[in-house]
Amino acid sequence: MKVVLIILVDYLLFVVNMKVYMPQHFNYIRICAISLLIFCASFCNAQLEQSAITPNNNGLQYGFSIKASIELPAKKDEPCPMFRIAANAGVASFFLGDWMYPAVNGEIMLYRGGIGAKGRTDKPLLFADATLALTATAGALKTRSVLNNAVRGMRNIPLYYFSDHVFPALQNPFETSLSLGTNFVYSVERRSVQQVGFLNGHHNMVQLSYYNDGAFPFSTLRLGDAFDRYYTGGGIVSFHGAPNTFLNLIEISYKKFTGFTLSAFEASNKMNLPYVVYKRQGETAYNKSVWGLNLANATGGYGMRLNYYNSIKYDAQHMIHWGRFDSYHIVPYKGFVSIAGSYYHINQNMGSL
Repeated sequence: MKVVLIILVDYLLFVVNMKVYMPQHFNYIRICAISLLIFCASFCNAQLEQSAITPNNNGLQYGFSIKASIELPAKKDEPCPMFRIAANAGVASFFLGDWMYPAVNGEIMLYRGGIGAKGRTDKPLLFADATLALTATAGALKTRSVLNNAVRGMRNIPLYYFSDHVFPALQNPFETSLSLGTNFVYSVERRSVQQVGFLNGHHNMVQLSYYNDGAFPFSTLRLGDAFDRYYTGGGIVSFHGAPNTFLNLIEISYKKFTGFTLSAFEASNKMNLPYVVYKRQGETAYNKSVWGLNLANATGGYGMRLNYYNSIKYDAQHMIHWGRFDSYHIVPYKGFVSIAGSYYHINQNMGSL
């Protein structure tokens, strides 16, 4: 009952805010919010922040998770406070034997300031994205004990599919694995869909994740749309400890977000311009980068994050573009540091072998 009340309150606050700040998209957002509300309610009987066991022979699992963060910036370029709320629902099962594990994830995110948003004085004040992720994971050294330990809540290796906006709702059943996928990201404010490729390597308690909308191998495999825009690139190095430890999640991440004008990147390169020239001046306001260190106990429900925004010297995309003599996306903001506190909620239902 407590979970139902929390979900209802969150839903009402979300809808009221959307009615005020995004009236032109209110009907669309309301439909998405109602769908998410129904999905959340269906999981209320599962045990919170632990894995529930459902015996089956195909490793079927489904789950739901929420991550909410409040962030305090040290610069006036961003609103204070910034916040980000993201919800993820996913389902996965073994396919063609016990070495292939495809997954489907859906994500809805509401945010104010930070990556994906414009500056403090630009409207709208609130932004919303919806993501559909299709991921295939191939693994080795999978044993009954590995998956069953995850089922019993003794192992906590999330199955990443994109960035670190939310803690993934699904568990990786393998000891060693490689994941490849694609994400379709719909932006309510921009009314556009972007395709972003995803790659992950995992062994034991360590994972390396990388996403890009056009670099190799995503452009070759048609997993990214190759427009060099919006969620244009990023990566995560993560360490995962036992669920019952004080600190069981360490993430070091980089994210880059840019504006977009059709063919502007290609034209700027051909004219040997140092940076991309957009048709609309307001597109430059989207250009941001951030390095982050996240320390959390995701199963316990709490975390803290340190962010370093808009570094010119340590902007990974700038380094790559300068090395290739490509035009870069100029960042109109000064660098700054921020600190954020995060709340995690995880609901998982996993099938044992």
